[in-house]
Amino acid sequence: MWWQNRRTFLQSLGAAASALLVPRSLWARIRVRELDPVHLRAVADAVLPSTLGAEGTAATVDGFLSWLAGYRPGAERPHGYGSGSMEIEYLPPDPTPRWEGQLDRLDALARERFGTGFAGTTVEQRRSLLREEMGDGSISSIPATAGANHVGAALMAFYFGSPAATDIAYGASIGAGRCRTLDGVGAKPAPIGREERS
Repeated sequence: MWWQNRRTFLQSLGAAASALLVPRSLWARIRVRELDPVHLRAVADAVLPSTLGAEGTAATVDGFLSWLAGYRPGAERPHGYGSGSMEIEYLPPDPTPRWEGQLDRLDALARERFGTGFAGTTVEQRRSLLREEMGDGSISSIPATAGANHVGAALMAFYFGSPAATDIAYGASIGAGRCRTLDGVGAKPAPIGREERS
């Protein structure tokens, strides 16, 4: 229908205009909101695999915060070859304010129910609050990180979309998304040991 094409065109035009109006060099100065790393780590402890350990969880949170610091709303979304779509898509608005509000709500709920901030509760208490806030069983697939409705889902999306998670899932050093030389292009990925999986 012509009005749907027009609507899509206008949405794309608006996203492109917002990306062009704010140069990348200025975007970092404009973005003043940041997620509380302590609260974010408390969420990560509850939603990410426990086999990551403290070091792996902290590294994932650091990576997530770095990704968020470089996030630019309205930028062209990356798309792979053979995706089947010629349409250019753009990144959604900055999710930081929404996720910040969710972290604040989790902290307030924890204080109300358990008498301490969210980071001071047990992992099981955190999981109960997160199930309540995210909707237990309502997530049927892992969304794109930027499109996640909840900060807990965003952390899961960020981790499970990472090369490290792919390596662990296959038990091999695949290095998804990383550049490799042509020397070993035909070689089978080297298996990773149990200590590397945890």
